[in-house]
Amino acid sequence: MWTAVSELLFPEKCPACDALVGGRPGLCERCASSLYAVGACCPRCALPEEGPGVVCRRCAKLPPPFERVIAPWRFGGELAVALR
Repeated sequence: MWTAVSELLFPEKCPACDALVGGRPGLCERCASSLYAVGACCPRCALPEEGPGVVCRRCAKLPPPFERVIAPWRFGGELAVALR
């Protein structure tokens, strides 16, 4: 009963555009389709690079204080809106 009441009072919304997402958390279909995969990137900082597994010049010259970053999507568009 409490779940039904909370879903009625606080429906799940897309964090980017506030569209109702039908009881599941996350982005709506339109916003989810705007995500761009990172693709080939530096294995240390996840910035897009020439080829997979190639450490970028910046990380080779001055390694960051962390071992690695895993980023499935590029920052921008609706993802940036949702994170803000």
